[in-house]
Amino acid sequence: MNINQDLTTESIKKHLKNIAIPSSIGYFFHTMFNVTDTFFAAEISTQAVASLSLTFSIFFIIIAVAGGMSQGVTSLIGNAIGEKKVNDAK
Repeated sequence: MNINQDLTTESIKKHLKNIAIPSSIGYFFHTMFNVTDTFFAAEISTQAVASLSLTFSIFFIIIAVAGGMSQGVTSLIGNAIGEKKVNDAK
């Protein structure tokens, strides 16, 4: 997808496909990383698996804040592009 592409001219189905496929692949590999990490930590000890479980909440808070900021910025940029205020969007 071209960064200068006008999102108002093509079909919604195409835009969803362009966003959903890379996102799904990224989430899949992130999940596989966590599964592999847990497997090898379990080979060490139960305390290692427990430490992974304890740090998950901190990691999830960081991901939640980053996701919220991303959605907020995306909506502001989308509104600026929709109103044809290109300088504000940049």
